[in-house]
Amino acid sequence: MSLRISIDLCSENLLLLIHCLLGILSLALFGFHPDGDPENHNQITIDIDKITNPQGYVMVAVYNSENDFLTERVFYRTRVKVEKEGTESLKMNLPPGKYAVAVYQDVNGDNVLNKTIFGIPKEPYGFSGDPFIRFGAPNWSETSLMIDKDLRIRIQLN
Repeated sequence: MSLRISIDLCSENLLLLIHCLLGILSLALFGFHPDGDPENHNQITIDIDKITNPQGYVMVAVYNSENDFLTERVFYRTRVKVEKEGTESLKMNLPPGKYAVAVYQDVNGDNVLNKTIFGIPKEPYGFSGDPFIRFGAPNWSETSLMIDKDLRIRIQLN
């Protein structure tokens, strides 16, 4: 009887694993649309300006909630290889809503926004709305924008 129970548990775990792998494969093949209806999305073009060091990646984080802003709870995350000085652009499709975008150039490729011991970024960074940065990060109201149509936004690296 105990042998039968363990065989049943193994087959259930195997079935769960197969379902998970099929789900991941379908996302990889068909893409991910957060609200499940890509026809309701708006195309957003983000121009990242003032790139002075043509190496590494520009890391892009899109937030759709004030509570999640500048946390690890990112709505959409991507990166763009930096190949030249000047401007790099990327396009994405987002459902209508309020969003804020934070970017930084990961010059050394360690996937971290490197900072000084005082918490000041060592690598170039920027935000949607191009807020004036004094002490500390900007807030949601300075960086958020309503996306209800196709839109082009420009973010300048500091």
